[in-house]
Amino acid sequence: MWRRLSNLSLRQKVFLGTAAGAAGAGVYYAGTKMYEMYVETSREVEEYIEEKQVHEETTLKHQTETNVVTHFESVQNIADSTTMPSILPHLEESLFALVNLTELTDQLMYARTSEESPITQKQKYAIWNELKILSVTQSFSAAVGISLLEVFVRVQLNIVGRYLYLDSAFDVTKKDMPSTLSKSCQHKFLEYANFLPQKGLATVVEKVRGCAEEVLNRITLKSEMDFATLCELLVELQVSYLQAVSQEGWESILLPPVGIELTHPSRSEGADSSAAQASSNSVRSEENTSEAQADQDGSRLQVLLGETRAVIRGPEFRSVLADAVKVAVASLQEAMQAIYPDPDVPIPMPKLIPRLAAFSKVVFQHDEGHNIVAQAIVQLPSLDSLCANLYSSPPSFPP
Repeated sequence: MWRRLSNLSLRQKVFLGTAAGAAGAGVYYAGTKMYEMYVETSREVEEYIEEKQVHEETTLKHQTETNVVTHFESVQNIADSTTMPSILPHLEESLFALVNLTELTDQLMYARTSEESPITQKQKYAIWNELKILSVTQSFSAAVGISLLEVFVRVQLNIVGRYLYLDSAFDVTKKDMPSTLSKSCQHKFLEYANFLPQKGLATVVEKVRGCAEEVLNRITLKSEMDFATLCELLVELQVSYLQAVSQEGWESILLPPVGIELTHPSRSEGADSSAAQASSNSVRSEENTSEAQADQDGSRLQVLLGETRAVIRGPEFRSVLADAVKVAVASLQEAMQAIYPDPDVPIPMPKLIPRLAAFSKVVFQHDEGHNIVAQAIVQLPSLDSLCANLYSSPPSFPP
């Protein structure tokens, strides 16, 4: 082959050399372009993949936030529409049993209608004075009781709601793993809302009565009271009560002592406890629970109660409950204005006391399914903040 090339003319050799150089240059150019196209295509693919990942992460984050908000709002709706309306009648029944005005009013009515009064004038005065104290005690205790129940129920539901949302977020059921909280455990925990009507309310009434005696000491049966003065007395009673209870805290009112289980008083046939009825659609006791599951439920229940106690002992809870009592008293004042035909015209105490005595039932009334006092409390920003904090993370335990 080299002989044939050597025999070629110079012109032919130059032509072949030029052609070979051009071919090499073309191959180099084509290779360079292909490499550049490869790099550009790879970069575009990487950018596409990165943008897709960012979009998917953003979408997932947005969906997660939407799910969290939706679930959080559903927890608050359960408190408003189911739990509170079912427990309030139990609270009302307990309050009227603790502060019974019927016996006193019956004695006064009998003395009024009987020709020979079985009671002396001094005894009648003592009954009127007792009725004065008890009527205010009953109405104020109703406002405090509703405040306590509203805040406590929301604490419970948001603690449970956090665990249930984490269960659903990790979708543990598809991995054949048990839920963090069984329905039986949820049921037992929510039952503790009944401790206030069963036991704690008696402490509230006792403390309120002591404060009422102090505040009303200067008000005699010969006094007259206009609406503004009544409001001032209620605020004075509010300040006195909050100062008295701040020394002892709220835990003994809302929960039994550590290590003591909640008692379940007997009810009429077919009647369930109010907390169980409130959550009957989603939280029911499981039958034939295994011993292992029962042990796990017991441990989980103690965790829930531990978190609840940590919340109640904390400064945020105390602050929220103080706000709730103040709002409840403000609602009480607003509703009591109906007692006065003219707010500026004072009413003699013998006429005012019966109106106050009949007012407690008004506090428990519902307007289109919502209690007026409870609805004022749920509008508190501090309560909403407390619920959001509990739903998003466990409470910090005091040292």
